[in-house]
Amino acid sequence: SEEGVCSKDACYSPFALHLTGPVQLRALSSFSEGFFTVQDESSQLAAIFLAPRAGDKVLDICAAPGGKTTHMAQLMENRGAIIACDAATRKLSLIEEASGRLGIDIIRTLSVNATRPGQLLKEMLFDKILVDAPCSGLGVLRRNPEGKWWKTRQNIAELALVQHSILSISSEYLVEGGTLLYATCSTTFVENEAVVDDFLSQHSNFVLEDLRMEFPEYDGLFTDRGCFRSWPHRHGMDGFFAARLKKIKS
Repeated sequence: SEEGVCSKDACYSPFALHLTGPVQLRALSSFSEGFFTVQDESSQLAAIFLAPRAGDKVLDICAAPGGKTTHMAQLMENRGAIIACDAATRKLSLIEEASGRLGIDIIRTLSVNATRPGQLLKEMLFDKILVDAPCSGLGVLRRNPEGKWWKTRQNIAELALVQHSILSISSEYLVEGGTLLYATCSTTFVENEAVVDDFLSQHSNFVLEDLRMEFPEYDGLFTDRGCFRSWPHRHGMDGFFAARLKKIKS
Protein backbone atom coordinates (compact mmCIF):
# COMPACT_ATOMS: atom_id res chain seq x y z
CA SER A 1 0.00 0.00 0.00
CA GLU A 2 2.86 2.37 0.84
CA GLU A 3 4.28 1.73 -2.64
CA GLY A 4 0.97 2.58 -4.32
CA VAL A 5 -0.12 -1.00 -5.02
CA CYS A 6 -3.83 -1.80 -4.75
CA SER A 7 -4.62 -5.31 -3.52
CA LYS A 8 -7.08 -7.40 -1.59
CA ASP A 9 -6.94 -10.69 0.27
CA ALA A 10 -6.99 -13.74 -1.98
CA CYS A 11 -10.00 -16.04 -1.78
CA TYR A 12 -8.22 -19.27 -0.90
CA SER A 13 -4.50 -18.99 -0.23
CA PRO A 14 -3.75 -17.58 3.23
CA PHE A 15 -0.37 -16.37 1.95
CA ALA A 16 -1.65 -14.39 -1.02
CA LEU A 17 -2.75 -10.91 -2.00
CA HIS A 18 -4.67 -10.40 -5.22
CA LEU A 19 -3.42 -7.37 -7.14
CA THR A 20 -6.36 -5.35 -8.43
CA GLY A 21 -4.51 -3.19 -10.93
CA PRO A 22 -1.44 -3.15 -13.20
CA VAL A 23 1.87 -2.97 -11.38
CA GLN A 24 5.51 -2.76 -12.46
CA LEU A 25 6.57 -5.39 -9.96
CA ARG A 26 10.31 -5.25 -10.57
CA ALA A 27 10.27 -1.54 -9.84
CA LEU A 28 9.03 -2.16 -6.30
CA SER A 29 11.61 -2.20 -3.53
CA SER A 30 9.50 -4.81 -1.70
CA PHE A 31 10.00 -7.14 -4.69
CA SER A 32 13.74 -6.60 -5.03
CA GLU A 33 14.15 -7.06 -1.26
CA GLY A 34 12.42 -10.44 -1.45
CA PHE A 35 9.22 -9.81 0.48
CA PHE A 36 7.04 -11.52 -2.10
CA THR A 37 6.93 -13.41 -5.37
CA VAL A 38 4.25 -13.86 -8.04
CA GLN A 39 2.21 -17.04 -8.49
CA ASP A 40 -1.34 -17.97 -9.42
CA GLU A 41 -3.48 -18.96 -6.45
CA SER A 42 -4.09 -22.47 -7.77
CA SER A 43 -0.35 -23.11 -7.90
CA GLN A 44 0.04 -21.86 -4.35
CA LEU A 45 -2.51 -24.41 -3.18
CA ALA A 46 -0.39 -27.24 -4.61
CA ALA A 47 2.39 -26.59 -2.10
CA ILE A 48 -0.16 -26.22 0.69
CA PHE A 49 -1.73 -29.60 -0.14
CA LEU A 50 1.65 -31.35 -0.22
CA ALA A 51 2.26 -29.77 3.21
CA PRO A 52 6.05 -29.99 3.57
CA ARG A 53 7.29 -29.27 7.08
CA ALA A 54 10.46 -27.84 8.55
CA GLY A 55 13.21 -30.44 8.39
CA ASP A 56 11.66 -32.44 5.54
CA LYS A 57 13.66 -33.69 2.58
CA VAL A 58 11.70 -32.77 -0.55
CA LEU A 59 12.08 -33.65 -4.22
CA ASP A 60 10.57 -31.24 -6.74
CA ILE A 61 10.40 -32.80 -10.21
CA CYS A 62 9.98 -30.48 -13.24
CA ALA A 63 10.55 -27.59 -10.85
CA ALA A 64 11.34 -24.60 -13.10
CA PRO A 65 10.68 -21.72 -12.90
CA GLY A 66 10.44 -22.43 -9.18
CA GLY A 67 7.27 -20.83 -7.83
CA LYS A 68 6.18 -23.97 -6.05
CA THR A 69 9.75 -24.76 -5.03
CA THR A 70 10.27 -21.47 -3.20
CA HIS A 71 6.77 -21.65 -1.70
CA MET A 72 7.61 -25.05 -0.23
CA ALA A 73 10.77 -23.54 1.25
CA GLN A 74 8.61 -20.89 2.90
CA LEU A 75 6.30 -23.54 4.37
CA MET A 76 9.41 -25.35 5.62
CA GLU A 77 10.67 -22.16 7.28
CA ASN A 78 13.86 -22.51 5.23
CA ARG A 79 14.77 -25.63 7.24
CA GLY A 80 15.38 -29.01 5.63
CA ALA A 81 16.37 -29.68 2.03
CA ILE A 82 14.75 -29.35 -1.39
CA ILE A 83 16.20 -30.90 -4.53
CA ALA A 84 14.72 -29.02 -7.49
CA CYS A 85 15.06 -30.84 -10.82
CA ASP A 86 14.34 -29.85 -14.39
CA ALA A 87 15.46 -31.04 -17.81
CA ALA A 88 15.96 -27.45 -19.02
CA THR A 89 19.28 -26.47 -17.47
CA ARG A 90 18.92 -22.81 -18.36
CA LYS A 91 15.61 -22.64 -16.45
CA LEU A 92 17.27 -23.82 -13.27
CA SER A 93 18.94 -20.43 -13.04
CA LEU A 94 15.47 -18.92 -12.54
CA ILE A 95 15.06 -21.02 -9.39
CA GLU A 96 18.49 -20.00 -8.15
CA GLU A 97 17.79 -16.31 -8.81
CA ALA A 98 14.42 -16.47 -7.03
CA SER A 99 15.97 -18.32 -4.09
CA GLY A 100 18.64 -15.67 -3.74
CA ARG A 101 16.15 -12.82 -3.88
CA LEU A 102 13.85 -14.46 -1.35
CA GLY A 103 16.65 -15.38 1.06
CA ILE A 104 16.28 -19.15 0.67
CA ASP A 105 19.30 -21.41 1.11
CA ILE A 106 17.82 -24.94 1.35
CA ILE A 107 17.23 -25.43 -2.40
CA ARG A 108 19.71 -27.34 -4.56
CA THR A 109 19.11 -27.52 -8.32
CA LEU A 110 19.87 -30.48 -10.56
CA SER A 111 19.57 -30.88 -14.33
CA VAL A 112 17.54 -34.08 -14.58
CA ASN A 113 15.41 -35.66 -17.29
CA ALA A 114 12.50 -36.85 -15.15
CA THR A 115 11.90 -39.85 -17.39
CA ARG A 116 15.55 -40.92 -17.02
CA PRO A 117 16.93 -39.71 -13.67
CA GLY A 118 19.80 -42.20 -13.87
CA GLN A 119 22.50 -41.85 -11.26
CA LEU A 120 21.92 -38.21 -10.39
CA LEU A 121 19.49 -39.05 -7.60
CA LYS A 122 21.18 -42.40 -6.87
CA GLU A 123 19.88 -43.94 -3.64
CA MET A 124 18.30 -40.74 -2.30
CA LEU A 125 14.90 -40.97 -0.61
CA PHE A 126 12.53 -38.11 0.20
CA ASP A 127 9.76 -37.41 2.71
CA LYS A 128 7.71 -35.44 0.19
CA ILE A 129 7.74 -35.35 -3.61
CA LEU A 130 6.07 -32.84 -5.92
CA VAL A 131 5.49 -34.05 -9.47
CA ASP A 132 4.38 -30.93 -11.35
CA ALA A 133 4.14 -32.81 -14.62
CA PRO A 134 4.54 -31.27 -18.09
CA CYS A 135 1.05 -31.00 -19.54
CA SER A 136 -1.13 -29.45 -22.23
CA GLY A 137 -1.58 -26.27 -20.19
CA LEU A 138 -5.29 -26.08 -20.98
CA GLY A 139 -5.91 -24.73 -17.50
CA VAL A 140 -4.00 -21.51 -18.24
CA LEU A 141 -5.71 -20.59 -21.51
CA ARG A 142 -7.18 -17.47 -19.90
CA ARG A 143 -3.61 -16.17 -19.68
CA ASN A 144 -2.29 -17.81 -22.84
CA PRO A 145 -5.26 -18.12 -25.23
CA GLU A 146 -3.04 -18.75 -28.24
CA GLY A 147 -2.23 -22.16 -26.78
CA LYS A 148 -5.50 -23.65 -27.98
CA TRP A 149 -4.35 -23.39 -31.61
CA TRP A 150 -1.37 -25.71 -31.29
CA LYS A 151 -2.77 -28.56 -29.20
CA THR A 152 -4.37 -31.72 -30.54
CA ARG A 153 -5.92 -34.84 -29.04
CA GLN A 154 -2.80 -36.72 -30.08
CA ASN A 155 -0.63 -34.27 -28.12
CA ILE A 156 -2.65 -34.95 -24.99
CA ALA A 157 -2.44 -38.72 -25.42
CA GLU A 158 1.34 -38.50 -25.84
CA LEU A 159 1.66 -36.25 -22.80
CA ALA A 160 -0.28 -38.74 -20.68
CA LEU A 161 2.34 -41.39 -21.45
CA VAL A 162 5.12 -39.04 -20.36
CA GLN A 163 3.21 -38.06 -17.23
CA HIS A 164 2.71 -41.67 -16.23
CA SER A 165 6.41 -42.39 -16.77
CA ILE A 166 7.49 -39.43 -14.65
CA LEU A 167 5.06 -40.30 -11.88
CA SER A 168 6.15 -43.94 -11.77
CA ILE A 169 9.86 -43.15 -11.73
CA SER A 170 9.53 -40.34 -9.18
CA SER A 171 7.59 -42.58 -6.80
CA GLU A 172 10.65 -44.80 -6.39
CA TYR A 173 12.37 -42.02 -4.43
CA LEU A 174 9.68 -41.70 -1.75
CA VAL A 175 10.17 -43.07 1.75
CA GLU A 176 7.62 -45.47 3.18
CA GLY A 177 4.91 -43.36 4.78
CA GLY A 178 5.84 -40.35 2.61
CA THR A 179 3.50 -38.35 0.41
CA LEU A 180 3.64 -37.44 -3.26
CA LEU A 181 1.55 -34.76 -4.95
CA TYR A 182 0.85 -35.26 -8.66
CA ALA A 183 -0.21 -31.97 -10.25
CA THR A 184 -0.91 -30.42 -13.67
CA CYS A 185 -2.31 -27.16 -14.98
CA SER A 186 -4.54 -29.11 -17.34
CA THR A 187 -8.30 -29.67 -17.18
CA THR A 188 -8.38 -32.97 -19.08
CA PHE A 189 -9.35 -36.28 -17.48
CA VAL A 190 -6.72 -38.09 -19.56
CA GLU A 191 -3.82 -36.13 -18.04
CA ASN A 192 -5.12 -36.22 -14.50
CA GLU A 193 -7.46 -38.85 -13.03
CA ALA A 194 -6.58 -41.36 -15.74
CA VAL A 195 -2.86 -41.04 -15.05
CA VAL A 196 -3.40 -41.41 -11.30
CA ASP A 197 -5.68 -44.44 -11.74
CA ASP A 198 -3.23 -46.10 -14.10
CA PHE A 199 -0.43 -45.51 -11.61
CA LEU A 200 -2.43 -46.92 -8.68
CA SER A 201 -3.37 -50.01 -10.67
CA GLN A 202 0.34 -50.79 -11.05
CA HIS A 203 1.56 -49.70 -7.59
CA SER A 204 -0.24 -51.51 -4.79
CA ASN A 205 2.01 -49.82 -2.25
CA PHE A 206 0.38 -46.44 -2.90
CA VAL A 207 -3.05 -45.12 -1.93
CA LEU A 208 -4.93 -41.99 -2.95
CA GLU A 209 -5.46 -39.66 0.00
CA ASP A 210 -8.72 -37.74 0.36
CA LEU A 211 -7.84 -34.04 0.53
CA ARG A 212 -11.32 -33.32 1.88
CA MET A 213 -10.32 -35.05 5.11
CA GLU A 214 -6.97 -33.29 5.37
CA PHE A 215 -8.12 -29.79 4.36
CA PRO A 216 -11.82 -29.32 5.19
CA GLU A 217 -11.37 -25.55 5.07
CA TYR A 218 -11.01 -25.83 1.29
CA ASP A 219 -14.29 -27.64 0.80
CA GLY A 220 -15.67 -26.90 -2.66
CA LEU A 221 -12.31 -27.27 -4.41
CA PHE A 222 -12.25 -31.07 -4.27
CA THR A 223 -13.76 -33.82 -6.40
CA ASP A 224 -15.85 -36.65 -4.97
CA ARG A 225 -12.62 -38.67 -4.68
CA GLY A 226 -10.79 -35.97 -2.76
CA CYS A 227 -8.62 -34.57 -5.56
CA PHE A 228 -8.10 -30.85 -6.06
CA ARG A 229 -9.68 -29.33 -9.17
CA SER A 230 -9.97 -25.60 -9.80
CA TRP A 231 -11.78 -23.92 -12.67
CA PRO A 232 -11.24 -20.34 -13.89
CA HIS A 233 -14.96 -19.63 -14.31
CA ARG A 234 -15.85 -21.02 -10.88
CA HIS A 235 -12.94 -20.14 -8.65
CA GLY A 236 -11.23 -17.20 -10.35
CA MET A 237 -7.90 -18.99 -10.72
CA ASP A 238 -6.15 -21.18 -13.26
CA GLY A 239 -7.53 -24.62 -14.07
CA PHE A 240 -5.48 -27.00 -11.94
CA PHE A 241 -5.48 -30.60 -10.74
CA ALA A 242 -3.69 -32.26 -7.84
CA ALA A 243 -3.88 -35.72 -6.29
CA ARG A 244 -2.02 -36.67 -3.12
CA LEU A 245 -0.64 -40.19 -2.90
CA LYS A 246 0.76 -41.94 0.17
CA LYS A 247 3.28 -44.75 0.12
CA ILE A 248 2.36 -47.65 2.37
CA LYS A 249 4.02 -50.97 3.17
CA SER A 250 4.43 -53.23 0.16
